[in-house]
Amino acid sequence: MEITQGNLTALFTGLRATFLDAVRAAKLPANVADLVFESSSSKATEQYPTAAVLGDLEELLDEYTQLNLGEFMQNVANRHFGRDVSIPRMNIQSDSIGMYKLIMGRMGRLAATFPYRQIPQLFINGFATAWIDGTNVWANGHVWPGGQAWDNLDYQALTTPGYRLVRQHLRERIGPDGQALELMPTHLICGAANEAAAKTVLRADLTGGSTNVDRDEQIDIVIWGGLTGNYAYYWFLVDASDVRPVVIQNFDGPDLVANDAPTSNARFKRERMEYGARRTFGEAIVAPWVVQAVRGDDDGTPATTSTAAA
Repeated sequence: MEITQGNLTALFTGLRATFLDAVRAAKLPANVADLVFESSSSKATEQYPTAAVLGDLEELLDEYTQLNLGEFMQNVANRHFGRDVSIPRMNIQSDSIGMYKLIMGRMGRLAATFPYRQIPQLFINGFATAWIDGTNVWANGHVWPGGQAWDNLDYQALTTPGYRLVRQHLRERIGPDGQALELMPTHLICGAANEAAAKTVLRADLTGGSTNVDRDEQIDIVIWGGLTGNYAYYWFLVDASDVRPVVIQNFDGPDLVANDAPTSNARFKRERMEYGARRTFGEAIVAPWVVQAVRGDDDGTPATTSTAAA
């Protein structure tokens, strides 16, 4: 192929089409998709009025309580992500670009699923990342506007007694008005080290020699490979039936960009054309009250604040 700007434009058009086809065809990871709602974004930072999704209707006695959307706002910043591929000029001249089309397809799939694949780490970070009330995302001592206290952190092994206690704490969760949120777990998330324990708790016919009364609960068992090392025995109960805990806000992309102009540094000095996958988005846990996070040890006993990993 003769190296002309017209031919390079045609090459980029083909590579970009392959990339975008892969983006559209990509399947989102099933082990996190249920936890996410997507939102479009037009600013560097978006705000989410957390209190707006809480509280119920009330009877008119004198006047209705006003929900102040200016309170309890969570800021989520957009961030830039990308990966570049360079193609030697000689490969283009000899039409040896078949492998690069395969690479562009893979990059498209990676760009489409990238935010979702970060969610396990987002949950792990929640043990040491501050939420808008000043406590960590998963913590004891949360306080709603108005002063109502609530907790979404337990220290329990994944056993039947531990599961039942954690489920009780999730189901007893109250909102800012002091009323129960009526949460019901839909997902039990754990690492591979806890997979057998999760299936024993929720799928076994018997527990302790008696009928397992938890067996018929419609709860998905989700295994995250990222829960390993210090976090191997941590687990989560989530109610994703209404409000989902994670927002992914899309600013732009995924897209493929080119750096192949005659004056580009890569082309002039290194005889290479560069192409890059780009995506700008933000993500955060914006509804931690629908999750009960649990620190557990591998010896079947609850972890404690002194022994659990930070």
